[in-house]
This record gives sequence, structure tokens and C-alpha cells, in this order.
Amino acid sequence: MRETRAKIVDAKTIAVIRTDRMGDLILTTPLFQAIKEASPEARVLSFASPYAAPVIERNPHVDETILWRNDAREMSRALAARRPEAAILLNPSFRACAAVWRAGIPFRTGPLSRPSSFLFLNRGIRQTRSRSPRHQSELDAAFAPLVTGGRACGASSPLLFLAESEREEGARLLERCGAGGRSPLAGLHAGSGDSALRWPEEHDLLLGRLLRDDGWSIVLTGSASERPRAERLARAIGPGAFVAAGGGTLRSFFGLLSHLNLFIAPSTGPLHAAAALGVPVASPYPPLPSQSPARWGPRTERAAVLVPPVECPARIRCKGARCPHHPCMERIDPRDLREAIRARVEQEARPA
Repeated sequence: MRETRAKIVDAKTIAVIRTDRMGDLILTTPLFQAIKEASPEARVLSFASPYAAPVIERNPHVDETILWRNDAREMSRALAARRPEAAILLNPSFRACAAVWRAGIPFRTGPLSRPSSFLFLNRGIRQTRSRSPRHQSELDAAFAPLVTGGRACGASSPLLFLAESEREEGARLLERCGAGGRSPLAGLHAGSGDSALRWPEEHDLLLGRLLRDDGWSIVLTGSASERPRAERLARAIGPGAFVAAGGGTLRSFFGLLSHLNLFIAPSTGPLHAAAALGVPVASPYPPLPSQSPARWGPRTERAAVLVPPVECPARIRCKGARCPHHPCMERIDPRDLREAIRARVEQEARPA
């Protein structure tokens, strides 16, 4: 089996394995860009989950996307057929690490965060991710120099790429829910897939009403399973609130986001999608270090982010009822987020 202990390589084919959630894959797009800009002739492969893979569609920094269906043997065969010289495993699960090793890829790198990292990687990096002050996109992009002969440097902001037909489909989704042609238009996404702590539903309701009183039309977004919550919030907010949850594909949802003047969401994939499309965003974020905005916040200057005014005693997981600040997310006042949004809107309205 081919093997290398080199510190860096100049690979012609590079596999990037990121098989978890949509937001994680969006934050990986700066890594793809860094590799491609440093090695334009390199072939960049992305292994992604079927749900998250649409994030990479039309991305000029990715040459091929292969779906990860949690089948290590299938992945090994796919890798062996493409013969990459290097692989970057950003969420190094045992199955994915074993598949890369079995495929005989000589240079295998990724964060040393799990037992499988130490077992299968031969150029792992300790990043202490749960305690790192660096943003997740920067942590991911740090692997680009290792596979490009040291040429890659820096991390850009995450990007999504849309075709005009996808923007048009997003406009049709807005038309169908009754929000077409309205301005200013704010998206309100109450769900988070339990990926991070979030504030209570009554805070979404109050913020929606406050924004409506400020002249915003509100579009409630979410998955099909989150549509009942979106409908409940729309009814409670009243006239000027519209439900788009559960409509269309992920790419058409991105098209919808591109037409918004503001998007409000907790720490979740749709928040990163909106930021990557250049849409101003606002978010209530947890104080938990492993979920903090320093690491997981939207990577854009067009953001209003608030964190509870507490000193979190935890590191990786919320202590729940054992924490003296629990439930801390209730301490973020929707009125304060409204003021932060107003300040952001006023700043963007000033002439450059």
C-alpha cells in the first residue's frame, strides 16, 4: 500500500471529505477555493452527504462531487477509481477514515480529534477545535497548504453560486406564498435541527412583530417538518407574515434567500447559506465555546449577532439545569436584536 510521511505534498488530485451537515459544508468552501487558487490544475473532489451536496453545485473550485451514503466500501471503490494523491478528512469518522486508508491514498490529513484520526491519518493536525478562537472556515482552510506544496494561504469568506434559473425559482416560491414583490423582506427561520442552542419560540414571535411594525414583510422559512411551527408563527405575527417553509428544493431555497433584504436564524446551515449569498443576517448565538460566534458565526461583515450576557461554565456541551445561567438563550432580548438590525440597516444605508 502506498504511504507517505511527508509534511506537505503537491497533489494533482485531492479528495476533501466533509460528510456532515449543510452549514459545515458551506464553511468548507473557502478550503476548496484556497486549493484551487494555489493549484489551478489540481482536480478537487468533494465527498458530501446527499442532503448537503447541493451546496457544492456550480462551485467552480470543485471538479466533482461524490455522494457519501455511509458505505465505506463504496467510498473506497470511488476513491480508488479516481486515485487521489491526498485526502483531507474534516470530520474523520471511523468509516470515512477506514475507506480512505483502504483506498491506498498516500497522504491523509485532517484534525486529530477522534481515535480514528490517530489510527488512519499520517499527517494529522491538532487544532483543539472545541476551544479554538479561530473560525471553523479558517480551521478547515488551514489544510490547503498541506496539499498544494505550501502555496495556499489565507481563507476567503464562504460562497454559494447560483444560476439565474435558481434565482427565478426562488422568486416563484415567494410569489406562491404571497410575498412576491414586497420590500423590505425579512426571512425568519425558527428551526436549527438541534445543532445549537436556540432561544424560545416566543422570542421569534416578538421579533417578528417588532420587525413587522418597522415595515418589514416576514417570510417564515424552514423544512417540511418545521412548517407547522412556521404557520403557527405566521398566524401569531399577523398580516404581513408569509409561510414558505417546506417548499421547493435546497437550491430553490437558496434562490429564495438571494431575494431577501435580511435573514434571521439561529446558528444553522440556512444562516450560513444566506451569508454566503451576501444577504445581511441577524442571529441569537449561544455563549457555549464550542458553539460560539467566534467559531461558528456567519463569516460576513453584514451580520448582527447577539450572545447572552453570561460567562458560560461549559466547554463542549451545555450543562442544562446544572448551569446557574440556564436557560441562558432567553436572556437575549428580541428588542435588542431589533436595535442591532436597525443599526446594521442604517450603516448600510450610509454612502460609502
